[in-house]
Amino acid sequence: LAGVSLSLSIGLTMHLYALCALRTFPLGRAWMKRFRRALFLRRIARERLLIANVGGNRSAMPHACLRRAVRTADGYALSGIAPFMSLATVADYAVVSARLGDTEDGIFAVRLRPRPRGLAFRPPSFGALMPASCTRRVEFAEVCVPRAALIHRTDDSPLCHRLFTLQRAWLHFLTAAAYLGASQEAIRRHFPAAAGELKPHLATAFQASHLLANALTGPQHPPGP
Repeated sequence: LAGVSLSLSIGLTMHLYALCALRTFPLGRAWMKRFRRALFLRRIARERLLIANVGGNRSAMPHACLRRAVRTADGYALSGIAPFMSLATVADYAVVSARLGDTEDGIFAVRLRPRPRGLAFRPPSFGALMPASCTRRVEFAEVCVPRAALIHRTDDSPLCHRLFTLQRAWLHFLTAAAYLGASQEAIRRHFPAAAGELKPHLATAFQASHLLANALTGPQHPPGP
């Protein structure tokens, strides 16, 4: 896909890395969470849903965050910004992190279609460089989120750090795969004379990506203490 459109494949990567991290995160003996995850994953496959991701909730300012979620009678009111989110205009759900308290964040599955009241899309700060990835700045103004949309609570525990680490690993692996595909096509099309010399380097990167993929999708074990 990256050989045809790199920006489109990056948009797909934004969908896949959130989905893969959710699928492979070890939940140990938390059977209810595993059951709810299985239901959500089956629904994504059955209804062919697209999942976007806003990334982390840290601001450039010390002790500040980009988004907050305030408890309401029906769920949560989500406010703040996401500086950029790929697939914003086409995704069905977005995985959104927001501050719940002084030491706790929540990860929400926020429905984007139909667009909820209080949610707005703006051009990203870097302009329209990758229009095929549908990247936008997203603004949340007390967007109503149901209580069931809270899919995970995070704090400073090693388990929560493991979730963010797993997300980053999937993001870097899939992004590398997209650029490898684009590089391979560019070499084939524009530098055929150098293809033989560059092929071993691409093969090494390809093999490293496969090793990482096998590690990420290998047997899951309950996290240690």
